[in-house]
Parts: sequence; C-alpha cells; structure tokens
Amino acid sequence: MFTAVQAADEFSEIIPVFRDSWKLAWRDMLTKYNDPVWDNRCRSTVIQMQAVIHAGMATYDNQSVTRYVIDNRHVFVVEDRGLFHLKQLDDRHCSSNYRTRAAVAFLEQEEIPGFESYPRFTVGIVPKPDWTDYVGIFMTYPKATGQNNWVLDITRTPVDIEALQNEFDESVSQPERRFKPLRKPGDKRAGDAGV
Repeated sequence: MFTAVQAADEFSEIIPVFRDSWKLAWRDMLTKYNDPVWDNRCRSTVIQMQAVIHAGMATYDNQSVTRYVIDNRHVFVVEDRGLFHLKQLDDRHCSSNYRTRAAVAFLEQEEIPGFESYPRFTVGIVPKPDWTDYVGIFMTYPKATGQNNWVLDITRTPVDIEALQNEFDESVSQPERRFKPLRKPGDKRAGDAGV
C-alpha cells in the first residue's frame, strides 16, 4: 500500500499535470460553460470532462502516461505504476459514482480486467457549495469501505507533504458508535450479579 508521502514522491511529475488540468477545467467552467440554469450535477459532469480533456492533451506526447476508457470511465496509467482517474470530490474527499463494475473495482482496489493490479488513485476538485470557487484539489487513495486511506492536498505548488498530508487508519475511519444499548432499570450486568 502506498502512503501519501510515497505517492507524492513516486508521482511527482504527473501531479502538477492533473492539478493544472483541474485548474484549467475550473477556468472553463467560469468562462465558457457557466450556464445559470445548470444544476450542480451538470456542472460536475462538465468540469470533470474538461479536466479529462486537459489532462489528455497535456499527456498526449508523454510516453509514460497512457489514457484508457473503461465503461465510460477515463483513466490514466502512469508508467505502469498507478491508475488515476479524475473525479469531483465531496467535502469528505470521496467521489460519488454510479455503482458500475468499473467504479466498484476502482474504489475497492480490485483487479480491472485488462489492467495489471496497479494501485488506484483519484485526483479531484472540491467545489464550494455555491460553485463560486473551489476548496482545493486533492489526490486520494480510496479503499473498499468507500472512504480513503489518505488524502493529499495538491492545490498549491510545491506540494508540502508534511503539512498537507492527512493519513487515516482503520480506527479513525470506522464510524463512531452513536448509541449505547439501553438497560432496563432492574437489569444488572453479569459482573454485578456475582455470577
């Protein structure tokens, strides 16, 4: 499993390409494609495709990056070391997907037919709720639970790994228990009964 520090080091050459693709897509949203009647879902689709287009153009001549389309999902294989896709992220840094075979396989780090068992990463943008600006651009390493192993803020150049890394572990990622079982007033625990 990659840590955020390892991924930032391993993919230091491609991170700026994906970050700049999202920044260009955001500019496109504000200038070319900002229709006031669009809802957030429409904006999300357009900005994601603009980011994919910009990333595709930026990596077209790069021999170490190959672009593929799997079940309408655009992915980039970087030097046979990682599989990336560009998605809009929510405020928890998770991408919302239709539960297609490819989406589930990607999120759960399962094998995708035709691809090696590359680690899979998401690079995405988190827009503000009113779409007037974006909160940031992040690289994530999703895990099977639908959450992330870690989130790396790549919004600024250079990426300050120490300050911007947000590592998760199982104990933090597990949902906290929100209730305690109720006991009836007369119930006693086994320890209280002298058993």
